[in-house]
Amino acid sequence: MDATPHNAMSATLSGLLAAQALQERNKTLARALLAAGHHRPHYESLLAEGDRVSARITLTTGPAPRTLVAEFRFDAQGAVSEYHDFLVPAGLNSTAVAVGSPVA
Repeated sequence: MDATPHNAMSATLSGLLAAQALQERNKTLARALLAAGHHRPHYESLLAEGDRVSARITLTTGPAPRTLVAEFRFDAQGAVSEYHDFLVPAGLNSTAVAVGSPVA
């Protein structure tokens, strides 16, 4: 019996599991960074793809709830290499797009 298909499938599965672990690590880092900067964030969504994480949170502190959209890019060591965010005041359409600058 030829073991080549099994080896190829094992390599593919191993790559997928490694990518998933990296994305989960990056999501955990993004959650920690957002929690450190904002009191009691409520996560609407938290998505990871490759080295990028996008978060949409509702901030309940202050006079009115606001939505924060944050995008992170992490390097191989888990440091933030890019960060962009923008606030959407209550009552405004949250599909607006803002451009930030990379982290120095």
